[in-house]
Amino acid sequence: MGAAWNALPLAAVGGPDAAVYDGSMLEWAADPDLPLVLGAES
Repeated sequence: MGAAWNALPLAAVGGPDAAVYDGSMLEWAADPDLPLVLGAES
């Protein structure tokens, strides 16, 4: 859950609440119509 690494520091410093949805990357990667770059872009 990569988004948790963004939400945790926000919470630690009293920042705004951040929603973390654990299925978002899996759902995004499963849709062939959405952009997804693997590795270095050339």
